[in-house]
Amino acid sequence: MNITKTTINNLQIIQIKPIGDPRGEAVQIYEKEAFLKINIDESFNQDFLTNSLQKKTLRGLHFQTEPHHQNKLVRCQRGAILDVTVDLRRSSPTYRQIFSVTLQEDDWTWLYIPSGIAHGFITLINNTQVTYKISGKYSPEHATGINWNDPEFNIDWKVSSSHVILSDKDRNLPNFEEDQIYFP
Repeated sequence: MNITKTTINNLQIIQIKPIGDPRGEAVQIYEKEAFLKINIDESFNQDFLTNSLQKKTLRGLHFQTEPHHQNKLVRCQRGAILDVTVDLRRSSPTYRQIFSVTLQEDDWTWLYIPSGIAHGFITLINNTQVTYKISGKYSPEHATGINWNDPEFNIDWKVSSSHVILSDKDRNLPNFEEDQIYFP
């Protein structure tokens, strides 16, 4: 397992090494003990999967507020995505910083996203599938986000805004408000 620290505090890229032979590859994509060794001690109680039929499908930027915050492990299971995170933890040394990384089906990479970080992605090819391991319980009252096209962050999604495929919910997420404390 290779661990890469990112420019956002506690956001980590975790690359799993497959075992290959003439038949192909086998890989253990998650084992609690291996993640404990890299200080990820989560009680992941949900596995969640998104299936996006068309490239340029954007999901995000999502998070859950306290007391129902969630930590996530995200992996592109099929296809490819540009994964984007924004640190909303006011006490974090990387508050308001953005990090993006391309994840694709054949790189066996997880992105560990601690609570307090908004998360979203855009699909780079058709028929893309993303899987999440999530701690904490889903709470509709605490599930929210920040608009993907917020001028405060000016995120480069690598696609023209007129070509993005969005849900109505994501299209109508509010913009970031500096006076609001999303996470301490």
